[in-house]
Amino acid sequence: MTSKGQLKSLDRFLYGDARRKFDRYLVKALKRDIHISHLDSKQCPCLQAADFVVGAIARKYRVNDDLFYSRIQHKITVAFEFKE
Repeated sequence: MTSKGQLKSLDRFLYGDARRKFDRYLVKALKRDIHISHLDSKQCPCLQAADFVVGAIARKYRVNDDLFYSRIQHKITVAFEFKE
């Protein structure tokens, strides 16, 4: 724990104002004061694994390609559908 709350690491996929908006949204949505660190997934094996999982799921729903999703589907225990 840090003085700002829990430390969370995320892939560095946003920059500038978009990153600040995302951070504010996440803190508000979680209803917690957290410190968010944006890291390059190339330098962090755990983020690489998370990128693979997220990419597999996104690819299934964006382009209807479940090649990689089918390899992880049996590991998914909870799924939520988010709509804008």
